[in-house]
Amino acid sequence: MANPEQLHPDMIVGDVLQRWPQTSAVFWHYRAACIGCAFESFCTLAYVVAVHQIELETLLHELAVVIEDDLAA
Repeated sequence: MANPEQLHPDMIVGDVLQRWPQTSAVFWHYRAACIGCAFESFCTLAYVVAVHQIELETLLHELAVVIEDDLAA
């Protein structure tokens, strides 16, 4: 199983959501309508933080926490 340390700014949002579906909660928290968006297969995490004015480290941390919590369950 993949681990959250594999997260990086150039990851495609669709890949993140496919690999770790539980991360959708983080995107919804920031009102980033990435889930089901036609561009989720092209947008990177770096693009999401730029558009939604989120700190990159904050997004990566929150995604990692959600993934780790799911792995621990």
